[in-house]
Amino acid sequence: MPATFITYKQFLNLLFTCLLSLFIIKAQTQSIIYGINNYVEYHKGTLPIVISVPHDGSLAPASIPDRTCNSPVTVTDLNTRLLANEISISLFNLTGCYPHIIYCNLKRTKLDCNRSLTNAACGNADAMVAWQEFHSFIDTAENMAQRYYNNNVFYIDLHGHGHPIQRLELGYLLTDSELELPDSVLNTSQYIGYSTIQNLVASNAGNYTHSQLLRGTNAFGTLLGNSGFPAVPSMQIPSPGTTTNYFNGAYNVANHTSYKPGNSANGVQIESNYTGVRDNVANRKKFADSLSVILVKYLNIHRNVNVQGCASIILPLGVTLFTGQKINNNIELKWTTEHVAANTFFHIERSNDQQRFIEIGKVQNQSSNSSTRHFQFIDSGFTSGTNFYRLKQVDETGLFAFSTTIAVKAANHKKALTIFPNPLLSSAESFTIGGFQQKDVDYTIFNSFGHNLSSDKVSDNKIMLKIKLQKGVYYLLLKSRINDFKESIKMVVE
Repeated sequence: MPATFITYKQFLNLLFTCLLSLFIIKAQTQSIIYGINNYVEYHKGTLPIVISVPHDGSLAPASIPDRTCNSPVTVTDLNTRLLANEISISLFNLTGCYPHIIYCNLKRTKLDCNRSLTNAACGNADAMVAWQEFHSFIDTAENMAQRYYNNNVFYIDLHGHGHPIQRLELGYLLTDSELELPDSVLNTSQYIGYSTIQNLVASNAGNYTHSQLLRGTNAFGTLLGNSGFPAVPSMQIPSPGTTTNYFNGAYNVANHTSYKPGNSANGVQIESNYTGVRDNVANRKKFADSLSVILVKYLNIHRNVNVQGCASIILPLGVTLFTGQKINNNIELKWTTEHVAANTFFHIERSNDQQRFIEIGKVQNQSSNSSTRHFQFIDSGFTSGTNFYRLKQVDETGLFAFSTTIAVKAANHKKALTIFPNPLLSSAESFTIGGFQQKDVDYTIFNSFGHNLSSDKVSDNKIMLKIKLQKGVYYLLLKSRINDFKESIKMVVE
């Protein structure tokens, strides 16, 4: 039977309809959406920030031949996935909400998600589907963000360059020679028409010109330079020069920003330098923290958008009182709400460090008849010391908000669990749990976002890993099938 293909527009409409249904039906479990064969991955957010990572995939299925058409570039943008993950964590810590992130998980030898379909997939059917999914996820993320932020979305296509000058290269689709032109020329309609921030030029809170938005006092590159990360173009480095290497942007920013007619998103391709930005955990975190502050400031300066408290802006929480106390061998959490809509879920989350939270249960508000309602949740899996709790309210459309975080001390609790070896090597196939005497227990491994990665039974205090864990921080949740035992422990993988 011959293969049947649908058009990109038909694919996008179908995918968007399905995603909206999934978000409404399973808002929590669909926070990460995978394409066919996990070739593409979409982390759904609630900020007006959309980030795509096209060139750091590692999957190389034999069913997709290596690309040979049109002299392909196949180099990996090393650590850009880790960098995007760190940016997501930093934005969440700063605002209480996540950006939208779309990853291409296929190795660039198999698919280039920053090229036209013809050059990207070289005619392979599986690669073509993955390419369609990648770009449809970006469109879906932008459409959802535009809906809730009144067409104030900022898009970043994240890359890594290997050029000798260690600086950020910001691609607005203006070439190096065009950036050499005087401001008066860049401010003409011709050159504004070449730019990925056309919508911002047409409408910004400070009435800044095109050239000012490229390399003025409050330009994106200038704010980065002021934070210790040299960028071009910027006030510090107005143009890259015509004798040095410079990436000015490509397919993704041309098709997912206001450069494309009908799209109101503004955006930029960020080519990040390796040394000082991508090379190690500390530098990735430092850059991510700075970039998060800059993005919040940039949106506020130029579009009057305040995302510092995005959760409460998107979804009023309505929790008037939230308390917790240790009673016998449990921690009892209580909260009171006013005027909370029916079919709203409260997800209860716990942390040991106020940075990484995992979900430990959920309670549904099934009625809106009473203006004041009282809720309770019992946590029997807490650990010794101080436990931090917060409520995540999720409505039926998938939007969410967080309560304030409360601290409950629990001294002299059960013997603490341990993991051996610790830290765990990324090559490990199993590990052992110490201080553990329960039977008939299931485990779940969460990543730093609180997303479920793997679940199975614990066998003789040993866990056989079903997936390969990359370097990073994870959380292990243990839960009994025969009693109320539930406990979590932090895992570090190196």
